[in-house]
Amino acid sequence: MLNYDIPSPNDINNVADWAEFYIAYLEESLSKAALSSAIEQSRGIEPPEDFITSVWSELEERSSKYGSSCPFNIDSLVIEPSINWKLIPDYMLCLIFALEGNPNTDAVSSAASGKLFERVSQVAVKNYIQGDCIVYGHPHEQTVSSIANTLLKEKFNQLPPSYRKDRNLDLFAWKSFDDERAGQIIMLVQCAAGHNWKTKLTELSLRAWELYIHFAAAPIKGFTIPNIISNVEDLLEHSRDAGVLFDRTRLYKNICVTEREDDFITELNTWCDTRLLEILN
Repeated sequence: MLNYDIPSPNDINNVADWAEFYIAYLEESLSKAALSSAIEQSRGIEPPEDFITSVWSELEERSSKYGSSCPFNIDSLVIEPSINWKLIPDYMLCLIFALEGNPNTDAVSSAASGKLFERVSQVAVKNYIQGDCIVYGHPHEQTVSSIANTLLKEKFNQLPPSYRKDRNLDLFAWKSFDDERAGQIIMLVQCAAGHNWKTKLTELSLRAWELYIHFAAAPIKGFTIPNIISNVEDLLEHSRDAGVLFDRTRLYKNICVTEREDDFITELNTWCDTRLLEILN
């Protein structure tokens, strides 16, 4: 049995996240009965049967959203892993964020962890738009003027005030026509790895960035999180605030079909191993 209590055993989504984590980490199946026992251990009382049914329905819904490359298989009684997470450590990284948030720990800072999530998001967003994507400020500081004039081929207007820093922007993504001209699909993306992601949905201001860069065609907003949003109404509401929303299923589907450098895979595995040591001991 996993030495890790469910952080929020009364929350269906959190229990479903824990179930995904359990089977991925242990590389073994989890039955409804075993899940019920884990919930009882975490909350102190046996969960009602309809709660287990709701968690199972959530996992089945997630399976359909993950699609053909779903990281697990599920039937009426058992859920089991279908991948080795070490080969797609981005998945484990997202599960850890979903369960634990993004705190400063003895081993890693929240800033460094957040930057790693931005790089994971970069891979997914780039594949989704089938264009280009950069992390703003990684691996080195870029100027807004160089991004506008050199990368985007748009017109630079002015710098953001120094006290506003990156203006809550984490990724620039674009799909050019390869003709050295402005006017293209451009997505400005914010990445939120912590539990407080709902408070960030409205932070990124397109109006502000349109002061700094003269976009020939209006840009669109994007937002990435390590969690899953299964409720349709919630997705609609959050998308109205944050733009194109990449939850864990959308990140995973775009990452698992993308080839990444071995060094990045190693870096992700190292981070996951470090955090796993912290949360499982």
